Amino acid sequence: MGLCRIVWRWADEWLSWPERMLGITHPVVYRACEAWGLLLPMERLYESVWAQDVLMLVWFGLVRRNLLPLWEVSAAVSIAGSVGLVLFWLAPAIGPWSYYGYAAYGYRLHPEAAFLADFMALREGRFTAIETARGLVTIPSFHVVFAVLFAWVFRRERRVYPLAIAWNMG
Repeated sequence: MGLCRIVWRWADEWLSWPERMLGITHPVVYRACEAWGLLLPMERLYESVWAQDVLMLVWFGLVRRNLLPLWEVSAAVSIAGSVGLVLFWLAPAIGPWSYYGYAAYGYRLHPEAAFLADFMALREGRFTAIETARGLVTIPSFHVVFAVLFAWVFRRERRVYPLAIAWNMG
């Protein structure tokens, strides 16, 4: 028996409904970014989570010498992670590449397709260990949650707050 038998298999349809309704789906945004040469800059912004961690630690720990914001963001990340984990187990999202199909992006097969085996095992109740969980996605994505929390932690810093918001708009 697996770790969890998923009862909300309709999560993909439900989560993609707003973007399909508006006509601004993930493949549409991806192709627009590709046409405008924005894929690499967007990838760099997406991967900047580690730089943001260091910036928070340096700014509040060394520059401001105020640990309260670091405690706030640590608690918020812990709470968001816990809630996200529960939601992930109840209704995991397959991710846009698989949901819309690789052809929608102009690919025959995407290199990150390996996570599908884990995902399908999770949905079917055959997922027995969390050792390798490759690419399993929570909604909202934890990158999005962290971007919001990163901007939020700087809310009292007049000079840094606008930069934190701009950094995480991508």
